[in-house]
Amino acid sequence: MVDGVVGTIGSLASIGGIVVALLTIQPWLVPLLFLAGLPLLIGVVRAGQAMFGFHLRMTTVARARGYLYRLLTAKDPAKEVRAFGLAAYFTTRHTVLYDQHMAELRKTTRKRFRIAVMSTVGLSLALGGGLAGLLAWRCPDAWRSPRPRLRLRRCSYSASGS
Repeated sequence: MVDGVVGTIGSLASIGGIVVALLTIQPWLVPLLFLAGLPLLIGVVRAGQAMFGFHLRMTTVARARGYLYRLLTAKDPAKEVRAFGLAAYFTTRHTVLYDQHMAELRKTTRKRFRIAVMSTVGLSLALGGGLAGLLAWRCPDAWRSPRPRLRLRRCSYSASGS
């Protein structure tokens, strides 16, 4: 948990530094950057919700598995389990719960993978569209010929953003 907090603070500091640098160089890039990162942010939130839902659904299964594991491995309960001949039943029950847990984990992992792919594609499209729009705005002549070529010396650009 401490590593997560330290990592989050470091990430926020890095983002803050990038925003300050962009504000001094080209202030209009900051909202565009946030808009481009929106698909990734939505994907991270949905992936977190999927994992939270998995843990919520698996709470009773995990508790039952832990209880059965303790019955099968702890010294005092194991004596009674052997005395009443319940080891096979408890082992089978534990295996069924484990299989249920793994099936749900596979389903959640596939869902999170789909979310990650879609958010990465969304980010790529947003960044590509933003770059194409920026080039079309700054280099309008580059797209008019039948064979468009980007020649940077013909593009209008300046550090002041005008």
